[in-house]
Amino acid sequence: MTIDSSNSIGGAGPIRPADFQADASGPAAGAARAIGLAVAGRVLGEFGLGGTPQPGAGGDVYGLGALTDNIAAQLPAGDSTSLGALSRAVEAFAGAIAEDVAALVDGLTLDRLDAVLADLPQPSVPDLASVTDFLEQAAVRLGGGQ
Repeated sequence: MTIDSSNSIGGAGPIRPADFQADASGPAAGAARAIGLAVAGRVLGEFGLGGTPQPGAGGDVYGLGALTDNIAAQLPAGDSTSLGALSRAVEAFAGAIAEDVAALVDGLTLDRLDAVLADLPQPSVPDLASVTDFLEQAAVRLGGGQ
């Protein structure tokens, strides 16, 4: 199983509204999935499981603060509440990934992660709320809750 992170928000380019599709069958589908993969790359890189470690400045664990800022800058503007919710969703998703790696130690985190991201419906509206909801759902599902 290989997760293609070349479409990640971390460096391949901006999110375009065309990336958000109601179904995930089109070639540009998956901007929310790409965001999930960018978060995963940061966390898994720290565990030496792919990706590149991205140390954050100060208390920015895994460099997620900078990643969240990048995500927010590429989506339609939201208020401070929306930005805070996105930040918490990114951190919760990163925590679920780290917990899966550390607790299960079975080498199947990437498979579970890929299944979770593929099974969730892609947001049809490119905004902070839909991406936040996607990441929150992914964190819950990866953590074992359905």
